[in-house]
Amino acid sequence: RYYESKRSRQFYACSAFRDRKSDGCGFFQWADEPIRPEKEEMRQQINALHRPQRNHAENEERRAKIEAEGHAYKYCHQCDLLLLKSEWKDHVEHEGRISITKSQLTRPS
Repeated sequence: RYYESKRSRQFYACSAFRDRKSDGCGFFQWADEPIRPEKEEMRQQINALHRPQRNHAENEERRAKIEAEGHAYKYCHQCDLLLLKSEWKDHVEHEGRISITKSQLTRPS
């Protein structure tokens, strides 16, 4: 933060959803102050909420299974999951279930 009459101070703040205050992360910590236990607990809770459900190897294994099945790729935004054909019926009612191409999988935005 910058103050005209004072020296500037370094800080740590979460940039997640910065433009959407109600959904955003409110983490803020001055760099030169020790972290209080309640701040550390808050940070741990925030990290747990935003941690991916699967690691890269698990996602890659799922993609390889889908490719071996030889069907269209379908992705469920609500579950953040590339779907196996056997799972399609479980996601019919979910918002954001879309078909994607192999090209889109190899070049994510």
